[in-house]
This record gives sequence, C-alpha cells and structure tokens, in this order.
Amino acid sequence: MEHWNEAKIKDFAEVKGGKRLPKGKQLIKEPNSHPYIRIRDLGKTKYLQLNSEYEYVDDETHQSIARYIVNKGDILISVVGTIGLIGIVGETLDKANQTENCDKIINIKNVLPEYLYYYLISSFGQDEIRKGTVGAVQPKLPLKNVQDITIFYPSIEEQERIVNILSSVDEKIEMNNAINNNLEQQAQAIFKSWFIDLEPFSNRKPSDWSVSTLGNVSIMGAGGDKPQNVSPIKTDLYKYPIYSNGLSNEGLYGFTDKPKIRRKRDCISSWNNRFCVFASYSLCSNRSFNNLDTKNRNHFCKIPLFVVKTASHYWNRNNATTTHSTLFSKDRNTCSLTRNRDTIYNYG
Repeated sequence: MEHWNEAKIKDFAEVKGGKRLPKGKQLIKEPNSHPYIRIRDLGKTKYLQLNSEYEYVDDETHQSIARYIVNKGDILISVVGTIGLIGIVGETLDKANQTENCDKIINIKNVLPEYLYYYLISSFGQDEIRKGTVGAVQPKLPLKNVQDITIFYPSIEEQERIVNILSSVDEKIEMNNAINNNLEQQAQAIFKSWFIDLEPFSNRKPSDWSVSTLGNVSIMGAGGDKPQNVSPIKTDLYKYPIYSNGLSNEGLYGFTDKPKIRRKRDCISSWNNRFCVFASYSLCSNRSFNNLDTKNRNHFCKIPLFVVKTASHYWNRNNATTTHSTLFSKDRNTCSLTRNRDTIYNYG
C-alpha cells in the first residue's frame, strides 16, 4: 500500500476506559438524561443512537461516574465478553455513561473516526484485536493493547473516498433491513390472524385440523454443560460455535474444539421464558430430555408443534406463567449447546 501510513492507535488518539457501576447500584429502565452504554448496544449499527433498548443510571449514580462519559464522535470498543464490537457515539448519546467493559478512542488526529471504525471492523482490525486479547478463563483486551493496535491509513482525501463508498453500502443494507423487518411484521400479523385468532375460520379451529404437541410428535434432547475448552474468538482449533440463551450476539457464547451437535434440528432456549429456534446440525447430547426436571419437561411438551416450524411468536395456553415471546430462525453449522438450550428433531 504505497503512500499509506502505519501507526498505533496511541500515536494519533487517546484511549480511555469506562467505569463499573458503584456497588449495590442497578440500571433503571425509566428514561432520564443519563443513558448507559453497554456491550450489547455495540455491533449493531455504525452510529450508536438512543433507542428503547437502552437503560439508564439515576442522578446519584451518574454523579459518582460523571468522569466516565462519552462524546459525539468517540469510538467505543468492547474489551470484555464479546470482544471487538465497535461503534461511533451518535448525537443522541452525547454525554452518555460508558460501561467499564468498553474503552473509548478520543481526540483522533489525522484519521477520520469513520475510517477508523471501518478499519477496526475489517478482518485487518479484528486480527489486531485478537492478537491483543489475553486470558483463557475470562478473555479481555487490556487498554494498553488497544493503544498498541496497528492501523494503516492513507491521506485524508483517500480516507474520505473510502468512507463514502462504505457508507453508501451501509445505507443500502439498512434500507434492505427495514424492508425485511416490515415484511416480517406483515408475516407475523397474517400468522396471528390465521393460527392464533383463527379469524378466517370464524375464530374456531377447522374440523379437519388436529392438535398435537412437541412431546407427542418429536424427540427432544438437552444441551450440556459449558465445554471445557472455550475460546472467545474463532480459530483453526476452536471453530465450533457454542450457543447459550443469552440475548446478545444471538446467543453466541464462544467457540470450542469439539462439537456435540451434528444432525440438523431445531434448538430452543429453555430458561427465562426465552425461546429461540434455529436449524443446526446436531448430535444427541449426553443428557436426554427425560433427565430434565419435570417442570421444564412438561413445559416444553405442551408447546404447540406449529410454533417450531412456522411461527414467529407463540402463546402457550396450557401454562399460565409463559409469556408471549419471540422466535427466530437461523441456519447454523456444526455447533455445541450449553445446558440452557434443548434440541428438537424427528418431527412426526
């Protein structure tokens, strides 16, 4: 790359850490002027903008961590948990509070923040982040290692051209996502009308329809304990994804060296009333579904079958404690599951 510059982040910017919430303090959902940026808020869009998913700190907590705020244009990078998520602070999050699990890159000189964002999410930037990640049990990216990340960059004019091209692609992706979300909402509305409210059939189940449950028409198996060998990033050795019931990163916990799941089946989250269904290649885990406690087993056996195959939402009328929850479908390669997920296969 002729006429490109090579530098470490510390050569053209400052890196600052965040602040843990004071002991005994919790985030609140009631909106105020002190939003709190968490890891789960990164990695979704280029610019971080305030939305209904954000939580807040109260006035007292804000005063104690007031030094750890972000400004519009700062770049955030996650350094614990899911490492390497990147975001640029947008206008609506100017002066927001910053989690201790993220570092902020500020006072950037000679490099456009948007260019640095695209570089850090690229394979080049992610490789640098992986090199700086330390720790086997609890991986983290130390602040010093963030400062030492190597960046290649051209002139400001060339950076602007690169950013304009990539931003144009981002805008098209966002437009397509908006269209897909709209179509999904329409599909959910049609499904609810037909199969939940039964509106085309005068709100009654047609006489030629039969009602069954997962317990009667499928074989179920439980996930297992967390694999002994776990890596937060995918490598040649640790290449099999591990899925848990977490909401962030679509439940991806990390990667392991040996898969437990090889045959194609559906997987469902078994804790906290969160149900996530996706196709994967699976192998029966060491514990059968019958080894789960009776409450969970009965809970799943009562779920209507159509939920797993076609629904985006379900309503389990046989269990008063179950709430209306969201399902999604994803295509997965060979993987492993934690004990928080169960598998369903061989539909009748």
